[in-house]
Amino acid sequence: MSSNNPYFNKSPGISAPFVLAVIIAVALSAGAAHAGTGGSEFDSVWTQLSDWSQGTLGRIISILTIIVGLGGAVVRQSLSPAIVGGGSGVIMYNAPRVIESILAAAVSAETLPQPDAVIKLLEAVSGLY
Repeated sequence: MSSNNPYFNKSPGISAPFVLAVIIAVALSAGAAHAGTGGSEFDSVWTQLSDWSQGTLGRIISILTIIVGLGGAVVRQSLSPAIVGGGSGVIMYNAPRVIESILAAAVSAETLPQPDAVIKLLEAVSGLY
């Protein structure tokens, strides 16, 4: 039985391994990302917010979110509010460290593959379909 629906009849096109190889090649051949190195005028704001979230104020707010979550869990007779309260307390306390580690990660140009390796990868995978 034949259908005129263009989505029903699949025609052989680009294979999945080839598309995957292209995505990998593009990801590997990207140059090193250089986030803005400026913005030193906001350093004091970042330091203040980090100190608040990891200092006494952050600990108090974290404990309060956990207590409110536990109270909500008792009222609703469900663990969801307790999980949300506990998770938000943990996230708030650890957020500055996580943000610093993500933004401090840098890829040097020496560790990136050379274009010949990417071309060889594409040639090897394109013969699979």
